[in-house]
Amino acid sequence: MHIVLGLIGLLVAIGGIAWRINMAMRGAEIVKDAAETAVNLPRKMRFRAKANRQRLSSVEDPREAAAVLLLGMARAGGEVTTQHKQTIRTEMERVFEVNAATSEELLSRAAWFSANVADPGDLVPRMTDFLARRVGPEEMRTMSTMLSAIASVEGEAAHDQSLYLHRFRQRAGLN
Repeated sequence: MHIVLGLIGLLVAIGGIAWRINMAMRGAEIVKDAAETAVNLPRKMRFRAKANRQRLSSVEDPREAAAVLLLGMARAGGEVTTQHKQTIRTEMERVFEVNAATSEELLSRAAWFSANVADPGDLVPRMTDFLARRVGPEEMRTMSTMLSAIASVEGEAAHDQSLYLHRFRQRAGLN
């Protein structure tokens, strides 16, 4: 009987050792995965930053650039409301002479282009320079008027919206 108990004890000991080895291997895999993630993180962040920059670089139409600026103005005031979106669509339909479907598409593309831009003010230099190369001074003044209309949707323009408009006018040479 004592031999059987000894064998059972030996099997339990072997099972315990095997379980500990298995847990150590799982722990090593977790550490390895964490190390790989840490090593690849800078590369991943560079790729994301490059991809985000290229979104704005893919703007090809002055109307798209204008839509990005208009949406940026709405975002500068805080949350973009339904009223902001409707005013942006109305302004684009009036000035660009497009139908409702086209204005909706331009607004959607503008949202995609500017989705990962944390500060709406960062849109001003790129999009203003893009517009200035493709349209004349009269269109830039019209754009300034459109931006003012978006800023005043909910009453008086917020401080950040006033700064946004000021930066646009400076960059566009309207001041």
